[in-house]
Amino acid sequence: MKIFAMAVVISAAFSSIAQAQVCVESVGDSVSILENGNRFEVPVMLRYTARTANRDLQNSAGVRLTGIGAILQQDRANYHKTSTPDISGPFRDSQDGYFFSLSRRVQIGRAPIYNECGLSADQLEDFNSNLRNATLPGVVDVAVFRHPSGGLGLALSQVD
Repeated sequence: MKIFAMAVVISAAFSSIAQAQVCVESVGDSVSILENGNRFEVPVMLRYTARTANRDLQNSAGVRLTGIGAILQQDRANYHKTSTPDISGPFRDSQDGYFFSLSRRVQIGRAPIYNECGLSADQLEDFNSNLRNATLPGVVDVAVFRHPSGGLGLALSQVD
């Protein structure tokens, strides 16, 4: 009986872990998202690349930003306000054609963010840390989509 009870507890724990996973399985013309045990696929509205730079790490009041959404929002603000992409070697910000207004950029900060499925916890922390500190070796591919529950969603993947 104890073995059966232990198997049920282990099974429930693995089920909870699988259901807690939130990630992007694939991105193309549509994005396939795994979220809390549910899978959904929605069309990608737009894609752009973001090269985070030191100027993206603080808002217009000079306050240091730490959240991924806030940094991506500031990246788009800097791009659209100055029309100057952040460039490092072959990597650069690209045009998006959508986040040109403040009201649209605010949506970035509110959007759920999804990373690639299959990343280890260490890989995900390295990616997020590099993005938060403007030390990412490449750019971030940002796929923007309408989330089924409303608002925007962002699927992020690193491009080296």
